[in-house]
Amino acid sequence: MSEKDIYIIGDPEIVRLFGLLGIEGTELENPKNFIKIFNEIIKDKSIGMIFIALDLSTDEINFLMDFKLNNLSPLIVYLPNIFETEIDKTDIFYRNILDSIYKIIR
Repeated sequence: MSEKDIYIIGDPEIVRLFGLLGIEGTELENPKNFIKIFNEIIKDKSIGMIFIALDLSTDEINFLMDFKLNNLSPLIVYLPNIFETEIDKTDIFYRNILDSIYKIIR
């Protein structure tokens, strides 16, 4: 089995955070170019997992869902906005991610 890379597309803060872990990524201040950049990244067969950490529109989320349903690789992981002020109250999934990040940075 060959080793695959992890990649992140997201807000500058998140991409830099992942960069500290040695993970390459693309910073997007405005997600309007998301689909174009995503389509370029998935052409790289060395990438096995893509984290997406952006606030996306419903159309963009539907695009991702369609991609995930029709492609086994790369694995796509859509991350919540961890900088949202009330995230710990909105969803248990988000709270678990925040707890994990706090454990890493402490």
